[in-house]
Amino acid sequence: MNRLSTTPTGLAAPDGLRTLPGGALKCAARRSWQHQAILVLLGLLAIRLLAMAVIPLNDTTEARYAEIARKMLETGNWVTLWHDYQIPFWAKPPLSTWLSAAFMGVFGVNELSARLPALLLAIGTVALTTSLAAVRSGREAATACTLVLSGGLLFLLSAGTVMTDPALMFSVTLIQVAFWRALRERSRHWGYLFFAGLGLGLLAKGPVAIVLAAMPIGLWVIVQQQWKPLWQHLPWLSGLLLTLLIAAPWYLLAEQRTPGFLNYFIMGEHVARFLDPGWKGDRYGFAHATPHGMIWLYTLGALLPWSLAMWPWLVRQRRRLPALCRDQDGWLLYAALWP
Repeated sequence: MNRLSTTPTGLAAPDGLRTLPGGALKCAARRSWQHQAILVLLGLLAIRLLAMAVIPLNDTTEARYAEIARKMLETGNWVTLWHDYQIPFWAKPPLSTWLSAAFMGVFGVNELSARLPALLLAIGTVALTTSLAAVRSGREAATACTLVLSGGLLFLLSAGTVMTDPALMFSVTLIQVAFWRALRERSRHWGYLFFAGLGLGLLAKGPVAIVLAAMPIGLWVIVQQQWKPLWQHLPWLSGLLLTLLIAAPWYLLAEQRTPGFLNYFIMGEHVARFLDPGWKGDRYGFAHATPHGMIWLYTLGALLPWSLAMWPWLVRQRRRLPALCRDQDGWLLYAALWP
């Protein structure tokens, strides 16, 4: 009978593995859990694809954005987003709509076509995050990062829905990853990707993308006193030109086609909506008002099952936490500030 014994990693191993040297045993255990993680990830991908294909468009958000994309494909107007025929939709930029309309044009007008761009953007987000984890902390950390990010409840749900959030998430992730790698690797390539991310963010959801990236990056630069690398390792002049080349043409054309867009989108959607609780100027619905502090409950729900699983892990690792939290190059602070 193949009895099991406990390995130094806490995993159960067959008797046959007991004859392996300690280093080989640990390597075998690492390979085992990484293979299991890959199977879990493939299972999550299969479930998400199936759900995208068979579940009808749900709630007003998915139905609205899918219909806007369908109208874009029907009218051939790739500048103005239409809430209804002859009623422009000024609330969001076009990146996610462009992608859904393009996929509808290739694969037909259906739920899966409208949702596929969100899944690809989510995969791109995972790839960017995992690549950074691999460079910074190794293959095991990259695998764990992939599993935790992909298995989070909110991430899994949004990675296949017709919304602007997946495009925003990808853009902000590109900005954050490119910034770190541009500074730490002194890479001009990543420097330009940083500014490309800013341009894509403006097309994904507007100036809020820059705010979401600028706040953690700015705070990190201040705390870590990274002003000199900030100016030395990012191509500011040519990079900002790249940002403008990506985003500015659409903004100018949108205002030209439907005057009043810039005032509503900038001052209404990005100023009044956030400074005026219960803002009444929303042309397409209503501003969401929730009690103070609800963000923390939403966060716990969004991070399930990891928001529950982390507590036993913290208890088990309590003695190692001081060593794990030792931050010599600002990496842990950067990761903690990441939105």
